[in-house]
Amino acid sequence: PAHEGARQARVAYLIESKRLDEAIVSLREGLELHGARHADAILLARLLVERNDIPNALATLQRHAMGADDNAEYRGFRAALLQRLGRHTEAIAEYRQALRLTANNAVWWVGLGMSFDATDRAKEAGDAFRQARQIGRLSADMNSYIEQRLRHLP
Repeated sequence: PAHEGARQARVAYLIESKRLDEAIVSLREGLELHGARHADAILLARLLVERNDIPNALATLQRHAMGADDNAEYRGFRAALLQRLGRHTEAIAEYRQALRLTANNAVWWVGLGMSFDATDRAKEAGDAFRQARQIGRLSADMNSYIEQRLRHLP
C-alpha cells in the first residue's frame, strides 16, 4: 500500500477485472497512508456510487478535501453527490465553485439548474439550463430534459 505506483497499478487491474471490492479496499489503504490524493478519493467515491452508496461516497470526498478547493472535477462531483442526497443549497454552492473553475461544463450547468429548480429558484434554473444548452455537447436525453424544463420556467 505504501508504494504509490504499485498501488495504482493494482487498483487499475482490480477495476479492469471487475474486482471492485478489492479495489475499494486498496484505495482506502492508500488514502489512509496518503490522504491528500484527490484522484484516489474521487475514484473511490465513484466506485462507491456504483455500489449506490452515495452517503459514503460524499463522506470520502469530504474526508480528503484538503487542498481540493481549486479542483473543478472534485467540486463538480461533490455537487452532484450533494444533489443526489437532496442537499440542493450546498449543491448550488459547489456547482458555482466548479463552474468558476471550468465554466464550459454543460453537465454542471444542468446540475446547477436542477438544484435551482428544486429550491424554487425558477429564473436562475432557466438561466442555468439555457447556458447548458448554449454550450452544447449534451446527450439527446439531456437536451430533451432541458427543453422540457425550459417550457415550464421563466
